[in-house]
Amino acid sequence: MKLPKLITKFISKKKTSPKYGDVFAVGMGDYAGQLLIFIKQTKDNLFFLSIPNMENRQMPIEKFDFGMDHGIIEYVERLPKSIRDITRAQFSQNATEN
Repeated sequence: MKLPKLITKFISKKKTSPKYGDVFAVGMGDYAGQLLIFIKQTKDNLFFLSIPNMENRQMPIEKFDFGMDHGIIEYVERLPKSIRDITRAQFSQNATEN
């Protein structure tokens, strides 16, 4: 029996390819307890704004995939557009300060 699309959306929160504004919780490791807001991707890396520290983080795609596959990183939600724009502005400001 195939479940309706709406029901499967709520059952499966796992995200494998992040989209701008997606939020991920880190459950263990150096960044345990932080939320990572996805900002952009290059060929090999993903870039996030980390909260509550408001710091830019860069993560190789392979490490992100490993973290997702092993429950270290978990998808939380996608931010509303107005909040996504604020996080992008903070990410850009951090990048120009360094």
